[in-house]
Amino acid sequence: MLNSTTWLYGAEVLPIALRSKVMGLAAASHFIVNVGITEAGPSAFATIKQNYYYVFVGCTSFFLVIAWFYFPETRHKTLEEIAAAFGDRVVTLTEIEIAQEQTVFEEKATMGHVEDRRTEAHHQV
Repeated sequence: MLNSTTWLYGAEVLPIALRSKVMGLAAASHFIVNVGITEAGPSAFATIKQNYYYVFVGCTSFFLVIAWFYFPETRHKTLEEIAAAFGDRVVTLTEIEIAQEQTVFEEKATMGHVEDRRTEAHHQV
C-alpha cells in the first residue's frame, strides 16, 4: 500500500529530530501489516476467492489519495528545499562565503603539502 514510501519519507525527507522515531514506527507498521495480510490470506481466499485482490486495490487507491493531498512533492528539489518544507532550519551561504571557504581550504591543503615536504627532507638528512 505505502510500502516504499514509509521507508523513504522516514529516512530521507523528514527532519532529523523525527527520523529515528518515524523509522521505528515504519518498521513496526510494516511488520504488523505484513503479518495481518499473511494471516488473513488463506481464509480470505477461501471465502471471497480472487476478490481478495480488490482489498489491495482499495487500500492502494485510498493511500494514493492520502499521499497526493498530504505528502509534499520532493521531485526536482534540492535537499535544502526539502528540509525547509519539513521544518528544518536551513543555513544558506552566499557565493562570496563559498569562495572564501574554498580559499581557506586550499590554503590549508597547500600548507599541509609544504609541511610534508619539510618532514620528508628532515628524515632524509
